[in-house]
Amino acid sequence: MATKVAINGFGRIGRMVFQALCDQGLLGRQFDVVAVVDISTDADYFAYQMKYDSVHGKFKHAVTTEKSDASKPEADVLVVNGHKIQCVMATKEPSQLPWKALGVEVVIEATGLFTDGEKAKGHLAAGRQEGDHHRAGQRRREDLRHGRERG
Repeated sequence: MATKVAINGFGRIGRMVFQALCDQGLLGRQFDVVAVVDISTDADYFAYQMKYDSVHGKFKHAVTTEKSDASKPEADVLVVNGHKIQCVMATKEPSQLPWKALGVEVVIEATGLFTDGEKAKGHLAAGRQEGDHHRAGQRRREDLRHGRERG
């Protein structure tokens, strides 16, 4: 069964992490990205950014959008290669994110805001299951001290 993942921060770093999961064939197999978080929930905007990134080029996967509820004013679900990903509005505190309701097991922290252990604990308070909290682009201090590369 795939690990349920949320990406907190869907700017360039969050999108590149997501693209890497897709390009390596991991989406839906090893990882089920159930949510992406940003200051907007406009899935059409996210889809456009993914499809036409000015630095990294065109996204190589099928992307569509849909509404999670017909009463919503705009699409708030990304559909990538048939996998549905909820677009979630960012909050000032990660403890307010809907991780429990979405069954999130791993959070990829790509905002740059909640990178130390104390701030990141909010993801646990939000109901993320015990597991890993990954900060995009950073390695743990002990890995750096011992010269280990993280894969």
